[in-house]
Amino acid sequence: MRLPVLFSAPSLAARAFGHHGELLQGSFGTNGGQYRALVTLPFAKAYSHATFTQRPSASSQLLCVHRGHALRECRDHEKALEAARLTAHFLGESRLSGFLTVRTQQVIGHGLGSSTTDVVATIRAVAQWFGVTLGRDSIARIAVRAECASDPLMYSTRTPLLFAHHDGHVLERFAKPLPRFIVVGARDASVAPVVTQLRTPPQYTRSELRQFNHLLQQLRLALTTNNVALLGRVSTISARINQRYFPNEIVSTFERLAVQYNAAGIQIAHSGNVCGAIFTKTTNGRRNALRLAQASRTLGLTTYTFCSQLGTH
Repeated sequence: MRLPVLFSAPSLAARAFGHHGELLQGSFGTNGGQYRALVTLPFAKAYSHATFTQRPSASSQLLCVHRGHALRECRDHEKALEAARLTAHFLGESRLSGFLTVRTQQVIGHGLGSSTTDVVATIRAVAQWFGVTLGRDSIARIAVRAECASDPLMYSTRTPLLFAHHDGHVLERFAKPLPRFIVVGARDASVAPVVTQLRTPPQYTRSELRQFNHLLQQLRLALTTNNVALLGRVSTISARINQRYFPNEIVSTFERLAVQYNAAGIQIAHSGNVCGAIFTKTTNGRRNALRLAQASRTLGLTTYTFCSQLGTH
């Protein structure tokens, strides 16, 4: 059944928040199978807004204004447009015409989930136009179809998730939220953005697969015991494994700074070039975080600080 087209409905903005890379990413033997999956670190300072307005058109033309650029001037719109079409089809609309506007408050191609925030915001905006609120699992399935792999940015939860990013479903909802910690984030603005779809997924060794299953157990323990130090070790090892496949030249430098200033560990964007150093929310932790941030800036890195948080999606 085709849903009614509400031409008088207001074009309200839909929002999706990003992330700051991963705390853990790899391949895990769980739920009766082997899945590539990840646990992201939420980052509320990175987000996208999308609005959609349908207009009748004989050609079913769907136009997009993306990041302030017209359709013909911007190559970053394809995933958002595909998400809009897939959402309409999911809702029973075989033809979709109108105007999609996507705005973002983050950098592109550095591992902050920019394409997924665009896609999730678009899905919500199109569904909203038709007077529908889609469930998070439905949004996840549409997002994966739109961009082949998706971050779990459609889920609003106080506890982190182990998310199969190529399959579009949650493998595990952890019982406890992230402990509170400070992150000093950094990226090299001079490095070219990463084109995720051009990367071939890593072919992990048997030893690495065993490591991932052990790291998953350790992450569960870190969350259960509110242990920032253990969480930092898990994230650091995950980052080191990733470096074997997709080297990021600032990671080794950043890890040395993390050791020098007594960080609990580092975390990285496995499909980008941002890094984060994890510190406890103690007097010494705050002091060392400030020192590391200052040292990073002297190396020419774009540096910022934020606290771990969930439930902002």
